[in-house]
Amino acid sequence: MLTRPRYSDNEFEYRHVQLPKAMLKAIPAEYHDKSKGTLKLLWEEEWRGMGITQVRGVAVMFSG
Repeated sequence: MLTRPRYSDNEFEYRHVQLPKAMLKAIPAEYHDKSKGTLKLLWEEEWRGMGITQVRGVAVMFSG
């Protein structure tokens, strides 16, 4: 996974993560934006609920 530097506005902090295509199959369909061919923006609870964690600037997805 590739991560981009964090940035924020007055309300939120943002983190952009690029997942390998093979990992996209593990993401439930309701998180895909089929019109754009991308994932929708996820709240922290959503991506953590899928087993994605971030450790020292690296995003990791656990499958199992």
